[in-house]
Amino acid sequence: MSQWRDAVFMENLFISSMYGARNKPNADELNAKMISENKSYRSRGVCTGRWKYFIYNEQNPAVEELYDLEKDPQEQNNLVDNPEYAEVLGKLRKRTEELYLEAVQ
Repeated sequence: MSQWRDAVFMENLFISSMYGARNKPNADELNAKMISENKSYRSRGVCTGRWKYFIYNEQNPAVEELYDLEKDPQEQNNLVDNPEYAEVLGKLRKRTEELYLEAVQ
């Protein structure tokens, strides 16, 4: 019997500026340049029944977003900087990293 996960892992590797260059020999070089210029919008995160968290992991500093989907289904109120949600944020950061590592293995 398989077990259901408590969260869905999300990863967005799409960079619009890279779309036309993705099959060219210098695509890795172009991506490195975008990262160094802080223009990469790659992200990963998790979504549970109630929460959605993701991080633009190639930004420096990284940009994070956290939404309570029950209270804010349109994702208008980013809760990352709200100390009331620090525990939820910590758990979702950890779960994102766990699922990311599982995906790349």
